[in-house]
Amino acid sequence: MKKTSRLLLRAAVGAVLFLALGGPGAGNVGGCGNSPPEMDAADHCRARQDISCRRDLFAGRSTQTQFAECIALIEPVCSGATWPTSCNPKPSPADSDACIRLLARSDLVTVETGVLLSRPECNLCGSAP
Repeated sequence: MKKTSRLLLRAAVGAVLFLALGGPGAGNVGGCGNSPPEMDAADHCRARQDISCRRDLFAGRSTQTQFAECIALIEPVCSGATWPTSCNPKPSPADSDACIRLLARSDLVTVETGVLLSRPECNLCGSAP
C-alpha cells in the first residue's frame, strides 16, 4: 500500500470511530427533550391491589375465601384507573416499583396496608389509582 492510501484508510477509520463514539446512546436515553416514561395507572392499580390482597392473607388479616374475593375484585376496580388530571408529572415505572417493593417487604407485613399507602413511596400524585 502506498503511504497516501494508508493515511486515507486511517483517516476513514478514525472518522468512523469518532462518529460511533461521539454520537448519542442507543435510544437517546436521557437525552434532551425526552419525557420520562409514564406508568400506566391501571397496571399500577393491579399490582398494588394484588400485593395488598397477598399481604392481608400472609398477615392473617384475611381468610383464603376473602383473599380469593379480593383477587377477583382487582380487574373490575382497576380496569379504568387513571391518574388524576392534576398529577404532573405522571408517576414513572420506577415510582410504581418503589411503592410495590415497600408493600412487599416481609418485615412490614404487620403494618396495615393503608398506613404504607400513605407513605411518600406510595402517595403517587396525592392519590393512588
